Amino acid sequence: MAVATKDFTISRNGQTTKVRRFSEASGANAVLTMVCAPAVAARLLWAGCEYSDDGTDTVVVELNSGVGAAYDALLGSFTAASLYEPNDLVIAEDDSVNFIAPAGGASQTSQVVAYFELLEAA
Repeated sequence: MAVATKDFTISRNGQTTKVRRFSEASGANAVLTMVCAPAVAARLLWAGCEYSDDGTDTVVVELNSGVGAAYDALLGSFTAASLYEPNDLVIAEDDSVNFIAPAGGASQTSQVVAYFELLEAA
């Protein structure tokens, strides 16, 4: 399946914020690697993963650096059915964040969702 995106705005504390949502679902018993490339500087707000049959696998979060592979990094991990909320993770317009959800087994599917705040140029 392909990554689906949706852009929208929210208002909080009197300011308007642009947000981009990424989501993707796996096939049955398949690893899901969702690549989030906002194409603008962005802050990862939160991400989550759900399995069709109450899976509790560990989802890995990686930085794919636009500077080059030497700067790629493991950002962390989280358990499916919980939220990943990084502490002020900002990426450049040529970076991407990858979420890797392992195959759940048998006929189990997974879906990952991630929300990014799109940052304005200074």
